[in-house]
Amino acid sequence: MRLAVALIVASGVIVALAQFSGQRSYTTLAYFLIGTFGLAACIGLALYRNLPAPLPVAGGAAASSTSRSWSGLMIVFAFFVGQPGFWAYAMQSASQRGLDLRDAALVIASSKMVSALVLLYSSKSNTPASGLHGLLGLGCAIATGILVMTSSGVVIAFFVGFLLWELALNVLSARLQGIVVAASPGHAGVWITGAILLGAATGPIVHGAAIGGGIGLAFISYSALSGLFPFLWAWSKSRQA
Repeated sequence: MRLAVALIVASGVIVALAQFSGQRSYTTLAYFLIGTFGLAACIGLALYRNLPAPLPVAGGAAASSTSRSWSGLMIVFAFFVGQPGFWAYAMQSASQRGLDLRDAALVIASSKMVSALVLLYSSKSNTPASGLHGLLGLGCAIATGILVMTSSGVVIAFFVGFLLWELALNVLSARLQGIVVAASPGHAGVWITGAILLGAATGPIVHGAAIGGGIGLAFISYSALSGLFPFLWAWSKSRQA
């Protein structure tokens, strides 16, 4: 639900930027984003409520839960290094290949809105969050979307790849967060946002360094493979159970 709301807000901001020429200069963009984030922060503060303290668990169970939690947080970090890291340069790479992306903002906004609706439907229908086949399918969809966007020579193919990637990424992201927090609610639930933000901040830096070093393809390969990390973690956890 949280991710769906975030996608709806992001979609609305992108449409507003495109319709009101919010990107015509860095100054205009900065003021627009300051206002948007300020409004979102005020709404968030008004709705904020403290979470209840987690119930204590037995020592052995706590140690096992914490160990599993750290491994899950590492997977979350590695996953978010690969995905935002790839997207940070995907549009630039497409432009360098001669693709005309003038309508990219509206396509991206539409894709985010579709992803949000899929997530809302999934939350209402109680879709299992830890099904191995589902995680594997979503990981393969992410890898396929990345490969299509990287190799596409026409605009429509790029946008189809983006839509596939966006849908799979957001559904898999929600499911990954669900299974990691479920493995250790008291520990992973506290640190998972930090793992996400740290990974999302690290990915573009690493991808940029890879491009500068002439090994950008290696990072793209990592991004595609990182879509399978949630499946591999859940599979290894099921074998240990």
